[in-house]
Amino acid sequence: MGFVIGMVMILALNPVFVRLGNYVTKRYQTKWGAIVGLGGVVVTSGSALVLMF
Repeated sequence: MGFVIGMVMILALNPVFVRLGNYVTKRYQTKWGAIVGLGGVVVTSGSALVLMF
């Protein structure tokens, strides 16, 4: 069950963080966009992995 929730979290939240990163990149600087995008993806994937096991 946790595996399914984890997969849904990754699939649902990663595009959100990618879009947020793109927005920040356009608005401020590429560096911050990358930090926001990658940070969000890493946090989401990490918490999803914890839920899976």
